[in-house]
Amino acid sequence: MAPWYRHNLAQRVFGALLLLPPVIAALWYSGVWYDSLLLLGGVMMIREWCNLIGERGRLVKGGMTGAIIMPLVIAQEMDVWRAEDAILPVLLVLVISIIMGKVAKMKSFMWLGIGFAYCLAPLLALEWLRDQPLNNAGFAIVLWCFFVVWGNDIGGYFVGKNVGGPKLAPRISPNKTWSGFIGGIFLASALGLAVWMAYQEIGTVIMVGLMGALMGFVGQIGDLFESGIKRHFGVKDSGSIIPGHGGILDRIDGLIFVVVLTALIMSITGIEAAL
Repeated sequence: MAPWYRHNLAQRVFGALLLLPPVIAALWYSGVWYDSLLLLGGVMMIREWCNLIGERGRLVKGGMTGAIIMPLVIAQEMDVWRAEDAILPVLLVLVISIIMGKVAKMKSFMWLGIGFAYCLAPLLALEWLRDQPLNNAGFAIVLWCFFVVWGNDIGGYFVGKNVGGPKLAPRISPNKTWSGFIGGIFLASALGLAVWMAYQEIGTVIMVGLMGALMGFVGQIGDLFESGIKRHFGVKDSGSIIPGHGGILDRIDGLIFVVVLTALIMSITGIEAAL
């Protein structure tokens, strides 16, 4: 029998206990601590992405790191800005990169462009969400995103393991099941409601419950997206930060999609104006 510390679940729990305190502390204190965490995360994300797609040259990694960090620093120095004004142009780069890759067969350009958008968009979203004014609104909203994603992961893992059943997407992620998919969405909504009950900074219980379920679904799409990328390149993990956790992209694949969509919905609909 393998030692307890080599068991997959034990590694996940141990890794989470190491990662959560500094993340929550930076989120709480905000300012330079939160900004530094995002900058460090951006460097780690883009380096992992370059390794994942086989672009290991220092020049490429350096250029991509600068392309990610510079817009983020500019956003951090701005007092007022709208999420869609920063995020939608980044997503346009994603679309153009895919078109160039498919039409002009510029595969390297395509994967670098996808990585640029995949890494920068969530960093901009996290910066904008935390900057929401009044009381604990920014802290509560980012914390809500975290809990929705954690609920999605935990619910999907335990329900999928114990209930099993038909596979969700066997060609992309063989271990995922429809039961885990449903369990993840349910717990994502429940934990999102728990955060709302603690802070009640925005929305109604019905809206927050539905948004939690929607983001639970979106988070699983993000998980499947990264699984598809790794399968395409024949890679098991994007990196190896902490045993059992893989790389940073493995840990935040669902969060990437959730924070981007949350920021866009809030900014475009003007919900943040009511905070």
